[in-house]
Amino acid sequence: MSLWACCTVRSSNDFPDPLISFGCRPSTEKEDEVEFFDCEETSEELTVVNFAQGRAAGARGGPTLLEPEAEPSAGSSSSSSKSSSRSRDSLCSSDGEDAEARAVLQLARRAYGPLQASSTQDCPELLWADLAAAQRMLRATQGDQQQAVKMLLQALEIRRRDGILYQTLRYEALVDMRIIGNDHLQRPVIYFCAASQSDGLASIRDQIIVIFEGACRLSSEQSDGQVVLVVDMHGFQPRLNADFSSLKDLAETLGCVFAERIRRIVIVDFSRAATTVWWIIKPLLSHVTQNKFAFLGLKDAREFCATELAEVTADQVIHSFEVNRDPESSDADRKLHAANTTVSLPFLGQAGVTASDRSVHPVKKAGLVTGGLASFA
Repeated sequence: MSLWACCTVRSSNDFPDPLISFGCRPSTEKEDEVEFFDCEETSEELTVVNFAQGRAAGARGGPTLLEPEAEPSAGSSSSSSKSSSRSRDSLCSSDGEDAEARAVLQLARRAYGPLQASSTQDCPELLWADLAAAQRMLRATQGDQQQAVKMLLQALEIRRRDGILYQTLRYEALVDMRIIGNDHLQRPVIYFCAASQSDGLASIRDQIIVIFEGACRLSSEQSDGQVVLVVDMHGFQPRLNADFSSLKDLAETLGCVFAERIRRIVIVDFSRAATTVWWIIKPLLSHVTQNKFAFLGLKDAREFCATELAEVTADQVIHSFEVNRDPESSDADRKLHAANTTVSLPFLGQAGVTASDRSVHPVKKAGLVTGGLASFA
C-alpha cells in the first residue's frame, strides 16, 4: 500500500482526523449515501425519453437530475484488457470499452442535440462532449452505461448554463487558488489557500471552476487529463463555506463536468472545525471521488510533495505552507509569493483583472515558467 493511501470516511461515527495521517480505512459495509448522479433506468432509450420530456416541459432550475423509474438492470462493462491507443487525456482502454463510450456519447447527443440549436457553433458544450468525455463518465460510474449517459447529460446542462464562463474563462480573483506546477507525470497541481478566503463560497465559485478548466486543458495537452489538488486548510473559516446550495453546485460541477479529472485531493491540516463542511459535501460526492481524498498533517504533506510532485513544484508548495503560517508575513508578502509561483496560461492571462491590477513576476526553474495574478483579497 502506498504511504499516502487515501483516508476515506465510511461510517457516521467516523471522521477525518488531522492527527491520523495517511490512514487507510477500508470499508466492509455497503455505503448507501445518495450520489448526485445516482439514478437508474430500465434502458438507455428510457434515459433519452425522460431527459427529453424533462427539457421539453421547461422544468429547468438547475442541472437536470433524472429520478429512477425502475430497479436497475445488471450493468455490463467490458472485461477485455487488450489496450488500444487513443487521446492523451484518457486512459488506455480495450476496443469493447471504446465501443461502450461511443454508445454513451451517441445516446447523450441523441437526447441533448435535437433540443438545442442545429449548429454546434451555437452549442459549444457539444464540442466538449467527445469520446474522451464519455470514457471519463464510464470510469466515474464504474462502467455503468446508463449512469454514464445521465452524467454526461448533466455535464452538458451545466456547461450550457455556465456557457459564458467556460468560453471567456474570466473571473474575479478573490482567493489564493492557482495552478502552481505539476507532479512527476506532468499533471497540473492546483493549490488552494483557505487562509486567503474572505468571502463566501458563492463568490469564489467562478474562480474555482475556471482554474479547474484551465488545469484540465493543460493536462490534456501534456499528461493524462487529470490534475492534483492540494488544499491548505490552515486558517479555514467554516462560516464562509457552510452554504449547502453552493457546496451542492460545486460538487455537481466537479463531479460531472470534471468527472475523473482529479487524480488526488490532498487536504492539509484538516481541522475539527471543518468536519461539518465535510459531512455536508460528502453525500454529494460519488464513492469514486470520496476515495481520492487524503487528509494529511503538515509533516506528511511535505513528504507527499517531496515524493510525488516535481522538484520545483514541491519546493513552491512547501514554501506556500510556510508563508501562509508565518505570523510575520503580510498580505503583500503572500500576494507576491502567489504571483511568483503561479503557472501562466495564455487563456487565463487576463482572467478577471485589468493590466493595472496585474503583478506578474516570472520565474524560470528547471524549464518551468511561472508568473501570474496577485490580485486576490
